[in-house]
Amino acid sequence: MPLKRSVQVVFVGDSGFTAEERELLTKMIAAMQLSGEHVIVDRLDDYAGFQETHVAELVIPLGAATAAAFFEAGFEGETLPTLHPRDLLARPDDKRVAWNDLKRAMARLKA
Repeated sequence: MPLKRSVQVVFVGDSGFTAEERELLTKMIAAMQLSGEHVIVDRLDDYAGFQETHVAELVIPLGAATAAAFFEAGFEGETLPTLHPRDLLARPDDKRVAWNDLKRAMARLKA
């Protein structure tokens, strides 16, 4: 069996991202002080194939629907769901909630 590529964090979304959503997600990743080689952004539909070739230290499902589908599918790995950038653009006051989630994610990565 070939070795799996290791990454620190995988952000899993329900579909592709608009330019505005991708820009916000990029800012979220930068705020976590993660670099591109340690982060992968994937769609939920593609995650099963990803899991065959990669192992992630932490998976962050984006949005309630993605988190529910992720857990229902029985995917493995440590997870910490947070709000989708789409949700944050619609409700900017929720950015504090997402930031608290990302701080918990950073703490888990350091542990």
